[in-house]
This record gives sequence, C-alpha cells and structure tokens, in this order.
Amino acid sequence: MSHREFPRLTTGGLFAGRVWGLVAFGFSLAFANLGAAAELKELHALYQKGEYRECLRLAKSELEDNNYSQSWRLILLQAQLATGDYEGANSALGEALDRFPRNIPLRWYAHLIAAGRGETNAASQHLKAIDEYAGPRLRFLQEPEALTYLGRAALKMGAEPKLVLDNFLLRARKLDPKYVEGWLAAGELALDKHDYELAARTFQDGLKEAPGNPDLLHGLARAYAPSDRAVMVESLASALEKNPNHLPSRLLIADHLIDSEEYERAHEELAKVFEVNPNHPEAWAYKAVLAHLASQPDAEEEARSKALAYLKSNPQVDHLIGLKLSLKYRFKEGSSYQQRALALDPDFLPAQIQLAQDWLRLGDGEQGWALAAAVHKEDAYDITAFNLVNLRDQYARFATLTNEHFIVRMAARDADIFGRDVLALLTRAHDTLTKKYQYELQQPTLVEIFDDPRDFGVRTFGMPGNPGYLGVCFGDVVTANSPSSPAGSSTAWASVLWHEFCHVVTLNMTRNKMPRWLSEGISVHEELAIDPSWGQRMIPEYVEFILGDKMHPVSNLSAAFMTADDNLDLQFAYYQSALVVEFLVKQYGFEKLTAILRDLGEGIEINAAIAKHTEAIKVIDEKFTAYAKEQARTLGQGLEWNKPKLAADGPSDLGKFLKSAAPIGNAAELLRSQPNNYWAFIAGAEESIAAKNWDEANELLERMFKRAERGFQTPHPYLLRAAVARGTGDQAKELNALEQAAAVDGNQLNAFQRLAELELERKTWPAVANWAQRAIGMNPFAAIPYRLLASAAEELDQPEVAIKALETLLKLQPLNPAELHFQVARLRKTSEPALAKRHLLLALEDAPRYRDAHRLLLELENVALAPVVPLPGTPVGVAPAPKPASFE
Repeated sequence: MSHREFPRLTTGGLFAGRVWGLVAFGFSLAFANLGAAAELKELHALYQKGEYRECLRLAKSELEDNNYSQSWRLILLQAQLATGDYEGANSALGEALDRFPRNIPLRWYAHLIAAGRGETNAASQHLKAIDEYAGPRLRFLQEPEALTYLGRAALKMGAEPKLVLDNFLLRARKLDPKYVEGWLAAGELALDKHDYELAARTFQDGLKEAPGNPDLLHGLARAYAPSDRAVMVESLASALEKNPNHLPSRLLIADHLIDSEEYERAHEELAKVFEVNPNHPEAWAYKAVLAHLASQPDAEEEARSKALAYLKSNPQVDHLIGLKLSLKYRFKEGSSYQQRALALDPDFLPAQIQLAQDWLRLGDGEQGWALAAAVHKEDAYDITAFNLVNLRDQYARFATLTNEHFIVRMAARDADIFGRDVLALLTRAHDTLTKKYQYELQQPTLVEIFDDPRDFGVRTFGMPGNPGYLGVCFGDVVTANSPSSPAGSSTAWASVLWHEFCHVVTLNMTRNKMPRWLSEGISVHEELAIDPSWGQRMIPEYVEFILGDKMHPVSNLSAAFMTADDNLDLQFAYYQSALVVEFLVKQYGFEKLTAILRDLGEGIEINAAIAKHTEAIKVIDEKFTAYAKEQARTLGQGLEWNKPKLAADGPSDLGKFLKSAAPIGNAAELLRSQPNNYWAFIAGAEESIAAKNWDEANELLERMFKRAERGFQTPHPYLLRAAVARGTGDQAKELNALEQAAAVDGNQLNAFQRLAELELERKTWPAVANWAQRAIGMNPFAAIPYRLLASAAEELDQPEVAIKALETLLKLQPLNPAELHFQVARLRKTSEPALAKRHLLLALEDAPRYRDAHRLLLELENVALAPVVPLPGTPVGVAPAPKPASFE
C-alpha cells in the first residue's frame, strides 16, 4: 500500500494555513519595494513589534501628504486588518484600486475580502484582473512581491500546486532570499496540503534569512504542533518575545490550551487577542468552541455571529469550530459545523476532508469514503485524502464477522486465526460493561483491526505514523492494531479491545462529553477489574513520580496527556487517571461514578459534576494526593525509589547505565552509598547475572525482596529472580518467580511459554493449557503454544480443544503439515470419520509414505469421503468482506 508519510493533522492555527488568513485574521503583508526612506523601514519595524495602532496613525498621516504611495497603502491596510477595522480596510482597498488597478497584492486582498463578504462576482473579477494584468508579462516579472501574490492567485484559480511552487514561489525566493513573504507563502502551501515535514524545513530555511521573524516562527510552531509540542511552545515563545501582540501565536496557544482542557487559561489568551483586535474571527470561533464545551448554546451562537459579523460568507469559522469539536470526539456536532461551512462555500476543501473523516468516525462509510474520493479527485496533493483513498482499497483484503452487537472487520488471515475469539471477547465485554454501567447501546459497534500499522494510522488519524497507539475509540467505531502487526504484538489484544469497548460504553453514556483523563481512567480501571494482570500498575517509576510530587491535580488532569515529555510521562497519565477512578470508587462508591457520567452527558462540567456527587474539587485534589502517596509509600516501604546519578565520565541517568557495558563494581559502589536503593539492587543483579555470578545475584535479589515487604507490581524483579533460578537449575523457584511476573503483567509472552514448558515437564496439564492459552492471547500466530495446548487438551480429554489448536496450526503454514493432519484425523476418527479420512488424504498428499496415516486410512476405508473440508489456510465460517457502496 502506498502512503505519503507525514504527521497527522494539526489541531491548531488552521486559519493560518489558508492564504485567506492573511487578510481575515491579520497576518503579515509583504514589505518588498518599500523604498529607501528611513521612515518606511522604521514603520515596518514598528509593525514587527506589534505596535499596530501607531503604524495606523503614521500611515494615515503620510497618505494625507502623499496620496499616491502604494507602499504606504499596504502598510495602512495591514494596520487596519491587525486592529480589526475590516470595513475600513475594504474602503481603503476600493480607493487604492481606483488609483492603482494593476497592483497585484492590492487586487489579491480585494478578492479575498469580496469572497468573505459573499460578493462572488466581485471576487471572481479580481482574480480575472490579476490574470489579465500579470499573465502576459509573467516571464518578465522580476519582483518577488508580484510573483508571490500571483502564485497565490494561481492556486485559487486551480493551478497545479507543484507548478506554482516552482514557477512563482521558489522563483520569488531566489530573486530575494530576504523577502519574508516568499518563505511564508511556500510554508503555508505545505501546511495547506498537510505536508508538515516540508513546511518545517521551509520555515527553518526562512528563519536563516530573517532571524526572529515572528510570522516565520509562528509557521514553524504550526509545522511542529502535530509531532513535537515542545518545539511548538518554544517557537511561539520566541515569536511573542519579538511581538507580544502577534495574534496568530496567541491563537495557537489558545488552541493548545483548549486541547489540554485548560479552558480558563484559553479564555485569558483570547482576551489578549481582543485587546488588539476585538473583531478577530478566529478568536470568536474559539469562543464559540469554549461556549459549546461549557454547554452554553446561546453564547456559542453569539460568538459564531461575531466571528461572521464582517465576513459573512467565510467558511473557515464553522470549519474551525467543527474541527475543534471533532477533536473533542463530538463528531456529530463537528460534522454539522462542517456542513454549515460548506453551505457558505461548497468548494471549501478543508471542510470537505474533515467532514469525510467525521462521517467515517461516526461509522457512515458510504458518505465518508465517497467524499474523501471527491476531495482527492479535486486536489491530488491533499495528503489526508490521498491516504484515505488508498486505505479504502485495502478493505478488499478484509473479512467481516458480525453478531447482534458487533461488526468486526479484519484481514482475512487474521480473521481465520483468531476472528471468532475476537467476537467472543467483545461479546463478553458488551454483556459485562453494559450491565455494570446500566447503559444500552443503540447501534452495533464497528471494530476494525489492522495488520498494517500504516493502515491503522490512516484510518485513525488520516496519516500513517503516530506510534504508541494500540487502539482508538471514536464512540461507536473502534480501530486497533492486530497482534500480527509489529505495533500490536507487545500487548494482549484482548486487553486492548476490552479497554476500547469500555470507551464505547462511557462515551455513549456521556454523549462524548467526558474529559480524556476520566475516559482513559475508567477503561484502565475496567481492564484491571476483569484481569489484574491487564492495565496499569504502580511500577517503580510511578512511585518516584508520586512521592516526588510530579502528579497533576484531579482538577486539571487532562493536561497530563498534553504536556507529557516522553512515553513514560504519558503512561503515568493513564496510570494516575485510573488511580483517581479507583479512589473515587473506594471513597464514594461506584454509583457516584455513574452519576458523574450521567451528569456529563447533560452538559455539566467535570469538576462541577465531581463536586456535586462527592466533595469540593479542591478537597478531592487534596484527598487524592494523600491517597496516592499512601499507596506509593505502602508499596515501596523499605526501599528508596529515586533514580541515582552515576559518576563515570560525567553524570548519566541509570537507564543509560543499565544499557551500557559498565564493568562489574559500579553497582556495588552505588549500593554502598545507597544500600536500600531499588535501582542499585536491580543494576547489581543484572551485572551479576550477565557475569553468571548466580550466588551474588541471588543474594542481592533476596535482600531487595526482603526489604520490599509487599512485593512489586512490575515484572522485572521477578524475571531476574527467574533468570537466577534457571541458571542454578532450581525449576520450582523459577516457576514461582515467573508466575509472580505473569500475575502483575499480562504481556509476558516469553514467561507464558516458559511456564507452559515447565508445567509440561511436571505433566500438570491444566496449567499447561492455561499458560499456552495466555501465550496465544499475546500472539495468536506463534506455533509453539498451539502444540502445547493440543498436548494438554488431549491429556485432559478435551478433543475439540485439541482439534481446534491443531487446525489453527495448519493455517499457520507449518513445515510438517502431514503430521498435524494425521493428529486431527486420529482425534476425529470416532466422532467425524469422514472428516478424519479427508485429513488423512491431505497428510498422504504431502507425505505419501506416511505409514501411520496409511494404517489409519485402512481402518476408515469404508467411510464415505467428507464432501467439504477447506484446505489449510482457507477461512472457515468467516464471511468474506462485503462490497457496499462505501468500498466501491
């Protein structure tokens, strides 16, 4: 499958990504050809510092004396737009075009304002005028400004983006590398097509020519917003240092705060925007989003009206509102806003592709796929549309399994191996969780399981990539990585699907109006409830975080997901969220939790809902902190959990030390200075095991376990203990240690297989079957666990279990299928002799001299051949993928 490899769609600053944003939202204008007058340069410097009103005053004063200056008119227009004087800007443009009808930048802005006001004919006439004035002398143009704005007009008129980039924008930059607008236009074009990698390079190159330019810094922040929040924040801070009134940067900060559910701070940031421009459409659009999230429909509509007050046909207002609501998983509301945007401008592609994704996430494949294809046909350079169209073709490989509550789509081979197990697990989850939360789902849940992580990324985010996600729930649609995919092989697939289906219940119950922390916390909590080895546990790093005051307050817990510096921080956000849910249930009862969910569905804000059913949110913050610290202290009693610094060639963290080939003795020195330090014990044990010094490793581990009175909730110490036991040949101790590791972490494939092997030697058949099934739950495509399960099932007189294991092995294309066919035939000879005969013939087809197969076949010679037995690898009882209109 072909993908275009770029990060996923950004969540902020989208207006800045459209050329129209240059006018409607006060982006910088060009300042080429300003002349040599010192006052023009000084005025330009004032604008770059954000002193817009002073620029406006000086420009008006100059034009009273010099009414024929085109450069001063551009400055006047910029100042009017920056301060929200859109009517004044429109009037000034009309007067300017009467005097300078062939000025391309002025004509371009006139087109944009006319389009925003709904004056379609006038907008078209302005584009036509640009074409008529500039087209005949295109090859002779040597002005970067004219080339840049001509390129923008060409894009609007449907020109090929690559040709525009090469023939206009790159040419303008070559003529004058210092011309900032040339870099901005090229970077905005890349952002417009969702090519964030190219956009980042463009803005970085531009900053080499114009260091500190706030517009280029803001563009760089937008390019990194989807992939590196730290770079985004740093770039915005630099832009605001140069220009404290740089409104696009303020708006991107507000966008980020909304994503983090820091709504009060978002309001504060928008207030700073309104101090400069009280009519800013994008700022009012964000106010509408905040009002919607606060369940204030009147305030929402009022803010939308103010956003459209001066540019009533501007589709970007509704597009932005809808985008932000969809990012809050409110896809129905988001799709409604995209349709409002398209009612204003049916050709507005950003709204079309977002609507396509909204429909797909709502499970409306017919409309979603059709619209994505239409966008791709109109704009072949749109990365999201390109990827979605290619993804649609992949569904031809998928099989579909259904029952009353689920539609499961997965690769045909995956469906054949463990599809029925998926459907059974989901059905169990449905019956358990809908009863527990007393909520009846109104429609079947669509679950799509991808064997290619790139397909999962495109279906989920519109882009391949975004590693680290095992599954995502949109409400009634779940996407997940298959265990046959590298992205899904590290975690038990059953735990992933249980987690995601819990989201289905709680999101529906709250009408998708719950904060991320509560949604994730409940799902992790329910994982642990059904299987204590699933979900998050208090690992040593979490003990250090909690005792080191690195938790977020409950009142602002969703911010933990947005501000995580690395994957460990993100995983701790999941763990803390689950710990809060545990705290609420233990302290106030499960009924209070469900009452909170019902209130969220009615639009009550989360902190208010918690306070209503428990205690004031400040009290909850304090009590939870005390609860979490007590849990951490109790678990870690007797040990120190801070990661020490090791002085070798300089300070380095222990994680780096553990991965190095440090000589034996470093850990011993560390233990002398910190004799109760968990990390020192671990480092010392690992050193000793690497040197096969079993006695020393055992002594260190026993000292550590003795100090940790309550044991550990991480498998690593138990796995080290098992390694020592195996090294010394103590199978009983190895077995016990591996069982303890498996009890705290259900994702230990190697431990499961080793446990099954140890129990096989002891002939403890129920245990062999148990551990083999646990291994299959981690990796349904590994052959050894099926062989172990078949052996145990036969000993336990469970022929059907043994047959299923052997038949699954046959689908895995084994090296010796004849033996497996014979074993199936032997087990089926009494219950289904015709089917047994079929398997014997298949065994002899592969191994004609297989004597045991010949003997058994002679016993069955009078049995009629079974009419239908699928060949190995052929899906059994799995419906082929249907071909509805959405997949055509």
